[in-house]
Amino acid sequence: MAEVTPEGFRFRTGNAKLYELFGLSPERWIGASPRELFPPQTAEHIEKNLRRSLEEGRTLRTETAMATAHGWREFSASITPLFDENGRARYLVGLVMDVTEYKRAIRRAQEASRIAAERAQTLKTLLDAVGEGIFGIDTDGAIVFWNPAAERILGYRASEVLGLDAHQTIHGQHPDGTPHPRQECPVLRSLLENRLIERVESYFCHLDGHLIPVLLTATPVPGSGAVVVFTDITQLKSLQEELQHQAETDPLTGLANRRRFFTALLLAGERVARKGDRCAVLMLDLDHFKAVNDRYGHAVGDTVLRSFAEILRDSLRSSDLAGRVGGEEFAVLLPHTDLAGALLLAERIRHAVASYCRVPQHPELRMTVSIGASELLPEDPSPEVALARADAALYRAKQAGRNRVVAACATSQPD
Repeated sequence: MAEVTPEGFRFRTGNAKLYELFGLSPERWIGASPRELFPPQTAEHIEKNLRRSLEEGRTLRTETAMATAHGWREFSASITPLFDENGRARYLVGLVMDVTEYKRAIRRAQEASRIAAERAQTLKTLLDAVGEGIFGIDTDGAIVFWNPAAERILGYRASEVLGLDAHQTIHGQHPDGTPHPRQECPVLRSLLENRLIERVESYFCHLDGHLIPVLLTATPVPGSGAVVVFTDITQLKSLQEELQHQAETDPLTGLANRRRFFTALLLAGERVARKGDRCAVLMLDLDHFKAVNDRYGHAVGDTVLRSFAEILRDSLRSSDLAGRVGGEEFAVLLPHTDLAGALLLAERIRHAVASYCRVPQHPELRMTVSIGASELLPEDPSPEVALARADAALYRAKQAGRNRVVAACATSQPD
């Protein structure tokens, strides 16, 4: 934060990361002007941006590069004037984000390939489009100022929220609808504990009632209240969820990949061992699939796999999980299901595959599936043992002529 004085700009507060970044102590920073801390060209650039934000009376966003204690770094910055009751700007609040690694990642991605370049541009667009909401509270937690970005993000006009309790208005509940206790509020903690609380993920309530995920930093202003800077991270959350989905999904079939399936299997095994829950597994293998690839080509083979995956999705409950664990090998996890229930489902899947797993361009191609079924047992040393039993049963189904379901013996060990 910088104070506007007759002589120019004087820095008043900063956080620990800022001091460490430029190799300065708080005592050196507080009360100093830009020209007392930075080289002339850098100081002139900083003062120019501070002056422009002050003159235009709005948040100014810039990108720049500066020499720091850790070398040359690139930054994305926003500067916002804070006005007193007379409409005079006394302070300027600056938020600086080190985007060096983002920029480097973008450049590397652009050099790698067209797809990587498109993703890098998406990240850059997200980064450039992010706007910071800023509001201030007094010592009682009431809102005393509210910037345009806060209005854009949360829907409230400044005239609608000034004087209202900030926590009760925008921060009073969790995403599941339960109340958000005041003692857990990072904004009020910053005020009461007189300390910086930065980069906390939370949720603010929009005017229409829906919750918006935000990344917030709360800075106490001694004797006055606190300043809160927050960023809408909805798009970032969506991107994270999409990347997580891609990391856990087989790209061809859209089913769970091997890693996700085995993670779910381990959790199911823990529930069986700890709570006595019932859970079954199926191992499935498309019959003569290699011959399909050899005769018709891999494109047709891929169509078969997608058709089979669609049949699995249509056959399962929302709580079940189907995964592709090999080329033409699939596994299904069936929570709250015993072996008898698993066999009934396996028969439905077998019948559906024989009836509907088709390739429109090759009506003569008829697919079948062999299935082995097993139940997870509390005494199993690991849930993979049950999966191995199902795999052994699958092997017996293949030996017996394929297109059939075979149950694993619950007391036997896998071959």
